[in-house]
Amino acid sequence: MSKRLLNFIRNELKTDGSIIIPDLMRFGLREVSAKHKQHVELVGQNAKIAAENLKASTELVALQSQVKELQAQVQAKHGQYAKVKQELIQIQRTMTAEYAVNALSDAAEEIDNQCSDMADEFVEEDLEIKPFTTEFLKARELYHKRTALLELNRGP
Repeated sequence: MSKRLLNFIRNELKTDGSIIIPDLMRFGLREVSAKHKQHVELVGQNAKIAAENLKASTELVALQSQVKELQAQVQAKHGQYAKVKQELIQIQRTMTAEYAVNALSDAAEEIDNQCSDMADEFVEEDLEIKPFTTEFLKARELYHKRTALLELNRGP
């Protein structure tokens, strides 16, 4: 088959260079024409799918960006959580009966020292009795409450 005949067939079928001489020789014009129509349809369908994929790829890029932002937020929250957890562990380590007794003992000793300082100040300086008595009695009452709690903890 000559090139001129092939070009004529291509023009008649309004086709591109996808029809080749071996196909015409093997199948004939009718079969080649049907295959060419299928080829054109497939190319059109592929173009539609490619356009949809392109649209989906831009959406995918946006979603990937959002995922990265969310992952960064999760990492930050996880870091905050780990910090708070460590603080909680430290607090829990100090929240023992021994720690509470020591803290109460230190507080009782501190208030006792304050009472002594208040009494010394009252004796050395000329303070009015009513304000001194009110403050001193409050401090002594607190001291006795704390020492009573310590005694209860020690048992009989």
